[in-house]
Amino acid sequence: MLETFCAAANIKALMQRCNVPILKEAEEMLKHYCTPYGGQDFMTDMNIFTGAKSDTRQWSIEGGAHTTSIPDELRCPWATGGNTEPLQKITTYKCYSMGGIQYVTHRHSNHDCFVFFTPNWQAQHVPGVIKYIFSAPFSHNEHSYFIAIQRNLPVPEKVIDPFLGYEDFGAQLWSNEYGEHLEIVTSCDLLCHVISMTWEDGILVMKPLDKVSSDPAVDMLD
Repeated sequence: MLETFCAAANIKALMQRCNVPILKEAEEMLKHYCTPYGGQDFMTDMNIFTGAKSDTRQWSIEGGAHTTSIPDELRCPWATGGNTEPLQKITTYKCYSMGGIQYVTHRHSNHDCFVFFTPNWQAQHVPGVIKYIFSAPFSHNEHSYFIAIQRNLPVPEKVIDPFLGYEDFGAQLWSNEYGEHLEIVTSCDLLCHVISMTWEDGILVMKPLDKVSSDPAVDMLD
């Protein structure tokens, strides 16, 4: 399983490198032969070329802007997250992209909504699912953008995680259940997408997509 998982992660990383133009040239052929496994995931991998070539980390909000009263499940995390200005209304969005990589709310797609992120005041990256992408108007008439994430719960203490002995591999076991409360972060706190596989009932092995070998092309040839 480790070999298969590593191979998949290396392929994903290879597709995100700007110095492998042959993949871009073969995009249509890859789309054809990857169907039905391509789709939105594949487009995210190919869109990384735009950000990689321009070396940009610019935000781009896309589609479905909707102004509404702040949902009850956002009120508490907003108030406890160090935000001094109360919110009555927010504008929600379906997705946004940064540096060519697309992130989507779970409500609108099962693709590109699972991420590793850095919770406020914590150093450890944790996995979760994007529930809201929203902007908040402040008194200076500018909008700030936020992401509300529901994190995966850790596995029970009795579960032995064999991946902890392979720190460089970067994978870890997590529960497929989520915490009760949302956590609000900014775009700077998002780390990357997730690659995951079912380990056993109720448990996933999850790995950040940037936690791959520094030169996947070489590793794949070995």
